Order: sequence, then C-alpha cells, then structure tokens
Amino acid sequence: MERGPLVYAIEQVDQEPGVTVDDLKITRPALSDLDAPDLFGGIPVVTFEGTSRPLDPRAYSTNGTATGSAADPTIGRPSPDSYAIAAIPYFLWANRHVGPMKVWIPEV
Repeated sequence: MERGPLVYAIEQVDQEPGVTVDDLKITRPALSDLDAPDLFGGIPVVTFEGTSRPLDPRAYSTNGTATGSAADPTIGRPSPDSYAIAAIPYFLWANRHVGPMKVWIPEV
C-alpha cells in the first residue's frame, strides 16, 4: 500500500482482539487520513475500509496448494462486517510493540 512516496504497513498492535494482520483484506482501496497528532509526532497515518476472516483450512489441499471449494463458496471469503483499518508508514513499524506487520494486503 502506497501513498505518495511512502509505503504503509498494518501492525498487529492496531487490530481488534482476535483479528490478526494475516486475516485482513481491503474492501475499499481508498485511503483516508487519520487525525492522530499524538501518534509518532503527527506523522501521516491512513485508514482504509477492510474486513477479516481467517482462511479456512478446507480451502487448501494436504500439500498446501489452493483448491477452492464448490460445495462451500464461503470458505476463505471475508466476513461481511467492514471497519476502518489503520496503516502507518513502513519505516515506523515495531516502534510501539513487537508483533506481526504486513505491507501487501489482498483486496476482495
């Protein structure tokens, strides 16, 4: 995710309990500015509309390759609930807490 010359990342510390960064998907790629002057001294933080749902293991074969499922088309699809997900400039990640981060976020 980029905005101008900055690459942005999502961090685990910004996610709701029970949601991991690997479960997040972008539902609307438009970025909005987040007014957070206390966060990183006013460095630009952005939000985007996203959703999450862990990928169901039944969507993969035993050798780890994607197989899909005609019997259950909801496998691996995001939940219908959308919410704002914050993204920080990549160069600032791991400054608050140790945890996962992600730069490449799939769109649905």
